[in-house]
Amino acid sequence: MAELQVEPSELVAVSHELATVADGLRSGITSLDNDVSGLMGTGWTGSAASAYADVWKEWHEGASQVVAGLSRMSALLNEAAARYTSTDAEGGAHIAGSGL
Repeated sequence: MAELQVEPSELVAVSHELATVADGLRSGITSLDNDVSGLMGTGWTGSAASAYADVWKEWHEGASQVVAGLSRMSALLNEAAARYTSTDAEGGAHIAGSGL
């Protein structure tokens, strides 16, 4: 039978790394939003402006989904770490209570 070993502290560490990446991307997207708003707000019109706006919207939606996914993965890793820790503590308490 295969053995599974999990280090909750490692899950938490990776969770924090993912959260940091998500925060960095979120900040970058906000900065780009400001730049693009400045560009589009200058009265840029025509087919090039329309094409850029369409592609920007699609890119922005995709980037936002990536940030949401990273944030969700971070939260799930934290939850998994908490559950592993809790389950391990409960198992230890049962063993200690059994008198073995």
